[in-house]
Amino acid sequence: MLENDYDSALQQLLELVKRNRKFGDDAGRRHMVALFNMLGDSNDLVAKYRNLLSMALN
Repeated sequence: MLENDYDSALQQLLELVKRNRKFGDDAGRRHMVALFNMLGDSNDLVAKYRNLLSMALN
């Protein structure tokens, strides 16, 4: 995230959600949602990773 590589950051956070949802009190999901809010609803990455996050959680 520090280098504005949001795609890689979201990939890593999603992997964390898939591997261990309870890690850091659901830190992967919480940080993804924070990044979604920062990027805004019109960002293509937000739509892509919201869908992937939803699939991972269900």
